[in-house]
Amino acid sequence: MTYPDLHSTIAIYPLRYTAADLKVVPEDEAVFFLMCGQLQNDIVILLRQVIQARIVDSDIEPLRLAAATAGMMNIRMLAARISEGWKLIKDRFQIIFMKTYGDTIDQTAKNDLAWLKTYFSNSNLVRQVRDNAVAHFDPKMALEGFRRLKAEEPMIDLHAREEGNTIFFSAESLMLSSLHHMVGTDEPLEALNRIGEEVIDITRKLGNVVRAYLKAFSQRHLARHLEGLGAEKILIEGQPKLSTFTAPIYLAVPRSSGFARRLFSGTSPSAINWFSK
Repeated sequence: MTYPDLHSTIAIYPLRYTAADLKVVPEDEAVFFLMCGQLQNDIVILLRQVIQARIVDSDIEPLRLAAATAGMMNIRMLAARISEGWKLIKDRFQIIFMKTYGDTIDQTAKNDLAWLKTYFSNSNLVRQVRDNAVAHFDPKMALEGFRRLKAEEPMIDLHAREEGNTIFFSAESLMLSSLHHMVGTDEPLEALNRIGEEVIDITRKLGNVVRAYLKAFSQRHLARHLEGLGAEKILIEGQPKLSTFTAPIYLAVPRSSGFARRLFSGTSPSAINWFSK
């Protein structure tokens, strides 16, 4: 069942071409185009996950804590991706981006490009999160966070009979302690909000730059195909509106055997039985 006030129809307009269209373009430009496309995809998917995992306003504690766990992970992953994405842009923007396409790039993208260059040239929060909380589990950071935990700090792990529905929120308490020290705020949630806002702002600017190159490249080298864009339309009905949709947090395990059940239920011989009954 669909509800008109909660769902919409999305129109998709395919742009079809072949690898031959890219093979006649200077190789570094074509490869950069495809890499920027991948970066754009990653940004969109991770941003969607950040929005879908926004803090749930619920009286049910496990829902709130599970949503917070997903939100923190997605923000950390997004910080890592935009940090790596900037390396891609930085190494090529003078050679390919501005030298070859500068006359067709809009001013907003140029301004964002200059801003990002300054931001990443200095110590910044995105790189701190990427280096200390994403690229690897930093034992030193974890130890410092643990030592800052107050003795009365509540710790909770949310157990279910399915491993896939079990969340060790005590680990997130440690992560929050580490992050709020990194940011220099008084409250852990304040640190998370600040990190989230900064990461999303940098993502928006990086996305503007990436899309500017994708558009400029397409207009120059795929113009023949762009002329027909819109002739083919695929309608996808019953899609949830972004303002009303949250991703499911807990999932029921399928009764039938299969990959999903094996992955989610933890029925392997090594699975730990946490329950006495």
